[in-house]
Amino acid sequence: FLALERVWKDLGWSFIPNKVVKGVLTFLLVNIGWVFFRSHDLSMAGLWLKKVFLLNSQWTWDLSLIAIRNKDRFFLALAVALGAAFFAKNTWEIRMKPSVKNTFVLALLFLICLMYMGEESPFLYFQF
Repeated sequence: FLALERVWKDLGWSFIPNKVVKGVLTFLLVNIGWVFFRSHDLSMAGLWLKKVFLLNSQWTWDLSLIAIRNKDRFFLALAVALGAAFFAKNTWEIRMKPSVKNTFVLALLFLICLMYMGEESPFLYFQF
């Protein structure tokens, strides 16, 4: 997809002029790609995609089904995710200045990471 996008861009083609639609489409394509990347085989990937897109085992994607089952946390998670996606700074926009407060926050985060180092997590690329 990246190669196709580069070729289309070099040729001056623009199929989707809206920036928001481009962002949503990119998000969907990346997440679908991750399913294939993490699956052990194509049948597992197909099962995961079926569970994502056919939530109620029919050819409909019923958002209300998720909201009803998980109403205590669904709308809060949706609001936080949308807020972070559209209003939070991106990684390259964040400018962290050295200060005592930042030093303590980073040290605390480092200690939390050290506490969880005992849990073994295989390196993703070793699966290939």
